[in-house]
Amino acid sequence: MDNPAIVAYHFHRRLKVFFEEILKPKFNVTDSWHRYEWQARGSTHNHGLFWSDGAPDPDAHLFSPELKQQLADFWGIHIAAINPEPARGHQQAYEERSPMSIIGKDMPNTFKVLSELANRLQLHVHSDTYCMRVVKGTRQGNHQRPKECRFYMPDDLRDRAIIGPTPGRSFERFLPARNDGMINKYNRLFTMSWMANTDVSPCTSKKAVQEYVGKYAGKCETKSPGFRAIAEHLIPFVNNNMPYQSFVTKLMNKLIGDRDYSAQEVCHMLLDLPLSLSSRTVINVDLRPENTQPHLYHLEQGETRQGKSLLMKYKERSKDEMDGLQDIPYITFLKSHAHISPYKNRPRAQERVLNVYPRYNPEDVDNYGRAKLMLHHPFYQVNDLLYIPEIGMDEPCDNFALAYEFCRGYCDHSLEPDGLDDVEIELEESVHEDAPDIPEDGNDIDASFGELARQLPTRAGANLDIEDCLGGRLLDLQADWTDRIGNHDVHSDWWKEQKTNHPVALQVVTASTPDDLLPKQRLINDTVVTHYQDILSGFEPNQLLLNVDGEGGTGKTVVIRVLCVEL
Repeated sequence: MDNPAIVAYHFHRRLKVFFEEILKPKFNVTDSWHRYEWQARGSTHNHGLFWSDGAPDPDAHLFSPELKQQLADFWGIHIAAINPEPARGHQQAYEERSPMSIIGKDMPNTFKVLSELANRLQLHVHSDTYCMRVVKGTRQGNHQRPKECRFYMPDDLRDRAIIGPTPGRSFERFLPARNDGMINKYNRLFTMSWMANTDVSPCTSKKAVQEYVGKYAGKCETKSPGFRAIAEHLIPFVNNNMPYQSFVTKLMNKLIGDRDYSAQEVCHMLLDLPLSLSSRTVINVDLRPENTQPHLYHLEQGETRQGKSLLMKYKERSKDEMDGLQDIPYITFLKSHAHISPYKNRPRAQERVLNVYPRYNPEDVDNYGRAKLMLHHPFYQVNDLLYIPEIGMDEPCDNFALAYEFCRGYCDHSLEPDGLDDVEIELEESVHEDAPDIPEDGNDIDASFGELARQLPTRAGANLDIEDCLGGRLLDLQADWTDRIGNHDVHSDWWKEQKTNHPVALQVVTASTPDDLLPKQRLINDTVVTHYQDILSGFEPNQLLLNVDGEGGTGKTVVIRVLCVEL
């Protein structure tokens, strides 16, 4: 890619417009979170969670088969796995010019365009490196074990959307209506406007959301192995005839495909673009004892000054009743108030999301009780929480455990969740084995350069396994070939005669005509056709040397097919 900085900014800007103009109004999105991620080859994509106001509550709709079907029917209106032209065949979509190469304002809003986009973008293709996995517990000694698609494609055909089981999981998933087992589910508006692969799915339970966040949206990229690990794996596959050259070449080929940061990701960060976007601000709240919390320091005009933590700001709030800050608990201050003096309420702003730590075990009664009291009862000094006359205390308690026990008899803090009682997410183990980090043959599958280099017989040192190829075997090299050269009477027209005696009809089928071509495509077509007409008319034009060049999806195949039909 020549301009990764332009591509990085273009993706960010386009996604922002797509969210504001398409996704947000379409599904009435009121809350959102999404993050950028880069594939091994550098391509940017985005994972996100969006709250659709007015959509059915999945937790309330899974109590009965009738309510479950209502949930499926609601989302079945928006999401489907319908191939608009299933009889057309997946490959036929590639015969025409890609709609993705058309400028947005010129894109026709037609059924045919939707069909081409769905078959180009939403069609699932099995790949050993992406989706095909070995099922755990199916080991068959040293034999090749059967693999299955981790996305369970092809999926069953159905006329109506349902909420059905997720293989190997305890939660259910949304299964759209589908007439093609290999088409990924999609929303028609998203596909027509984004013009790239999308995967949209409604959440069916809290467990499903946790699974998505933990394994997809929030997962870390796999770190590339170190030189020692790579070398140890490559050594068994080194060519014994040229060990040093073989090892270095295999290592270089491996390093070409292995990288932790792509050019687009680096440019994304250099442009100071956000790595994640959210409708809410997330803040970390330290609930450790005040004397164990770290202090914040910053340089100001050459002097080191101590900064103020959130706890210090809360404690210094005004005591004037006119300001209305006396009786606000710490959790309200954290969520809804400005954290710059005079710490006023922000009535129009979204509440902040709190990430509290540490999450004390209730069995640690003193620290757990102190944290609960700090969040839900107002104070100016933490020890003030040992005596809370507003809930009927007659005298100070000896410790926070007793104070919280007294509080529990009068207060119900469950109405405002604080995160202290959140259970740590335990992701369910996959039924499939992970893909190996390094292919078993010692070569990097992702490094297409390495695959090509190994196939170049004329490049010195590139074809490292030449001893296994015809002509490079020891048997071939030691043989005397002199008595086998020049003894075969094959005249120069032999191939022409074979073609004449064994004709093959080379028929090309395309729905396009010369009139459908764009100006530059038509110029190529007319140039070749005119040249051939001159030859048929008895003229002897100079040899035509023509190179048809262009990026993927610009219509090279279309014009070549039209040419073949005309000729």
